[in-house]
Amino acid sequence: MQRLGCMADHWLFNHVSAGGRQRVVTSVLRRSFAAGEALFWQDTPATGVFLVTSGRIRLFKTSDDGREFVLGYLGPHDLFGEQALFEQVPYAVSAVGVDAGTLCVCEKADFERLLQQEPSLALAVVQVLGEKLRETMEAWAAGAGTPVRDRLLFTLGQLAKKYGECTPAGWRLEFRLTHEELGALIGASRVMVSYAMTALRQEQLIAEDHHRLVIAPALLERCGQTPEETFPNACPCFQR
Repeated sequence: MQRLGCMADHWLFNHVSAGGRQRVVTSVLRRSFAAGEALFWQDTPATGVFLVTSGRIRLFKTSDDGREFVLGYLGPHDLFGEQALFEQVPYAVSAVGVDAGTLCVCEKADFERLLQQEPSLALAVVQVLGEKLRETMEAWAAGAGTPVRDRLLFTLGQLAKKYGECTPAGWRLEFRLTHEELGALIGASRVMVSYAMTALRQEQLIAEDHHRLVIAPALLERCGQTPEETFPNACPCFQR
């Protein structure tokens, strides 16, 4: 995950002119959300692009028979809601706050004006959507027909890579993650996740530090993942 100082630091804007980047900075709105608050619902009109600056958000889809399928969790530095960049396209998922937090929001109209002024941005948008599709396919492939333990290893490695803070014991997740939430992520029951987590603790692949999960380097080596370096926060949005 790219660590950002501001929404304008996202690689989406790498080839945008200095003036265009400044327009991003000045057009962004700041808003807060509460635990359990819906940011938007599946199939409602897309209205903006969001950057998480604090807190955590759950993304999920609801089937025709009312079942919810958790697609992932977002934390600081995650950009989402790109559907707003395409006219008359609704949100494909629902987004609800897990913990209270803050967002930077670029409204659809502002983004459309920027697209008209910066044609190179359109290609970058396509690249972002392609990257997210690749991540979705990788997660699907990791879960297709594989044991719960293997799916859990892959998911924990992904979480460490995106959200882990380096400590002497490994990569510490700065948010609580229940076995039920992990089960929703990998498509397994809470009981099966609990069994697998107990085994991983016994193998010293995971541990806990003040009720926060610590993922040992050996676990990441097993699933071939490496956390990215942190980026010093430049924007006050990330320091609230």
